[in-house]
Order: sequence, then structure tokens, then C-alpha cells
Amino acid sequence: MKRAVAMGSCNAKLVKRSMMTAFSVLAAGSILSTSEVFADSTPTSQANRPVNYQTEATTAVQGLIGSYWNSSGNQFENTPGGSYTGNYWWEANGLYALADADLATNSTAYSSYMNHFIAGLQNQYGTQMYNSWNDDEGWLGIALMQAVKAKVTNLSTAFPVVRTTSSSMSSSSVPALVQDAEALQADIENSWTSEGGITWDKPSAGSSWYNPYYRDTAANMTDTILSTELYAATRNKSYLTDAKQVFDWEWNTLVLPTGGNVNGTDYQPGTVMDGVDWNPQTQQNTYPNGGTAQWTYNYGTVVGAAVELFKLTGDSTYLTDAKLVANAAINQFAKANDVMAGVET
Repeated sequence: MKRAVAMGSCNAKLVKRSMMTAFSVLAAGSILSTSEVFADSTPTSQANRPVNYQTEATTAVQGLIGSYWNSSGNQFENTPGGSYTGNYWWEANGLYALADADLATNSTAYSSYMNHFIAGLQNQYGTQMYNSWNDDEGWLGIALMQAVKAKVTNLSTAFPVVRTTSSSMSSSSVPALVQDAEALQADIENSWTSEGGITWDKPSAGSSWYNPYYRDTAANMTDTILSTELYAATRNKSYLTDAKQVFDWEWNTLVLPTGGNVNGTDYQPGTVMDGVDWNPQTQQNTYPNGGTAQWTYNYGTVVGAAVELFKLTGDSTYLTDAKLVANAAINQFAKANDVMAGVET
């Protein structure tokens, strides 16, 4: 039974960084193989339009490579035709897109890009692959697991992260990139708080950013998806335990299953909030102004996490959760042309 968590009044505003919305689709990509999730949610204008998703995927990733790939840096540029300056979470999304395209098109055309990309990341970050933001580490961990599924040729080449000790990571049969993903998951889990939830950032983010009480959907749901991926790959039960614990916290704290009024605004059932602060004095969670922001990727990662847990456990409650949040996203964000946009412009 999911336990409700009390919410208090508005706290200080925390400015949320804008993030790549496209990943909300990628993170929830497993939904495409679970047709019942969207069985009753197909936009009318799409219902009679034949779509070849393999062709769409090929066109999209070729456009991405053609516009953003930097052959000298072996990574994606920040802007089309610009110079490469590096950005951790953009790179994670780029690697995932390459691996996803490889799998979606049943082609190895993107393997060389992935191999060069991983080498580029190693060159960019040297001996340290950790990051100050937990959601960013989650994006990269998920991307590494997708690259493993795509069977990139240099799986023996790991990022030079400092590994933690776990039963699965001690096995030489575990691919190096999976071990990297395990190390990232362990680092994220270190930010689990006594009041529940994983913080958005870490002390290394600096005093102007770090908030030890702010826990957001992106950090918690990317960790959940990464944990399910690691459980599926290693069968280490601790990962499934982690995934369930974090998802339950998210559902009880940042999802509004029955809707409700928060900070003077009414929200529909299935709404996903960005994050909450913890008030040590009142011992309650409170939504800061930015915490109620409606980002499409938050919905995408909640749906993706719920579907992955359903696939691993067979518990239909997770599928019901996924449907509720997916329908809420469609109801709130879908425009006349079927484009989904939240606060992003």
C-alpha cells in the first residue's frame, strides 16, 4: 500500500534548469512494446495516419548526426555547426539516441559513432565520470545500459570511475559499461535522504546551487529506470529493491493520483510535480514555486519507470499508474498538431 506524505505551504523558489525534452520519449520508449498503455489514448488526428517508426527513427537520428556531430571531439555540439564545449547531460542524451536508433532500426550503422562517442567522453572527463547533479548521472547510466543492449564493440572499455563494491560488479562477466552504470547508480543512491527521496544535486554543485532538501522527479525517476535496467542485467535484487523504494516515494510525494489543489492551483489526477523541499522545523515536505512546474520529461520518466517495474514484477498496479500519468500528460500537453509541450518554449 502506498503511503501518503503530507505537503505544507510554499517555500523559496528554486530555479530549474531547462533540459532536453526529447529524452522524456526515449526514457519511456519501452511503452511502445506495451501497447495497452496507450490503447485508449491515441490522438484523433494520428489514428488514421500510417507511421513507419523505423523510417522516422532513421530520419531523426541522421538529422541529429548531420547537424550536431563533431568529428574532432567525437561528441555532439551544443548548437548546429558550433564548436564543441561539452555538456554532461546532453552527451548522455546523445549516446542514448545513437543506441536507441541502432536498436530501433535493427542496424549497426551507428556502432562506430557510439564507440567514438564513448572514447570522446573518456577524453572529455578523464578520471572522473561523476557529476554534481543526480539526474544527469541517471541520464548517463541509462544511456550506457542502452549502449550495452546495442552491443557496441568496445564494451571492454570502461570509463575510469571509482567503483564501489557490489556482488555483481565483482564478476568479470559483467561488461565494463554495466559496471560504470552500477557505479553511477551507487553514487546517486548516496543522495537518498532520511526524509525520503534523492536530492537533485550534491554539495559539489556549489553553494549557489546546492539545496540539501530539494528532491525532484528527474533525479528519482532516472535512478528508478537505471535501477530496473541494472536488475534486468545482473539479477542483483538490491537494484529492484532500490527501484521500488524510489518509485513509491515519487508516487506518494510528487504524483497527484487524485489531483488536488497545491499552492492555490487545481491539478488533474495523474499530475507530476517537479520537486519538493523538506522543512526541518515543520518536518513536512513543501512545494516551492518551481516545484510545481510542469515539465514533459517528468511525466515521461514516471511512465517509463512504472512500465519497467510492471515488466519486471508483473504487478498491474504499475501499469495502472503508467496509464494515469500518460493520460494526464496527453490531456495537459497535447496541442492541436499533437505536439506535446510543457513550460519549454
